[in-house]
Amino acid sequence: IHEWLQDDGKYIFITPRSKLKSVRDYAGFSSVKRIILDTSGHLERKEKSGEHQFVFMYICSKSPKYNIGMSPFRSELTLPAGDDICKKCGMSFNDFLGAESVDGKGKKTWARRWRGHSVHCRGINEEAI
Repeated sequence: IHEWLQDDGKYIFITPRSKLKSVRDYAGFSSVKRIILDTSGHLERKEKSGEHQFVFMYICSKSPKYNIGMSPFRSELTLPAGDDICKKCGMSFNDFLGAESVDGKGKKTWARRWRGHSVHCRGINEEAI
């Protein structure tokens, strides 16, 4: 299916799962956007007590650079240098780590967290407040 989709094509997944690691890490997508849909009163499903009635829609854009069988399945995350700076808030990666060691949780975890910070940062330097 990936080969059939046009370069500007999109995949759409709707699921009750809030996180899909295989979608998040797939190198064949250039971007993945998650939208929370409130299904209260719209779907007939038996809910456990205290469970929210949400489903998640993932809109995934095809990466035209990805070659099936040639490119790795998972996106390769590289650990940033300690002096790498967030372009929005000016925080360095070392400040982001704080007193924690990279080896404690693992390089992939910290690379993913830094990428998440860089994407979702609102441009406010928490330390300056």
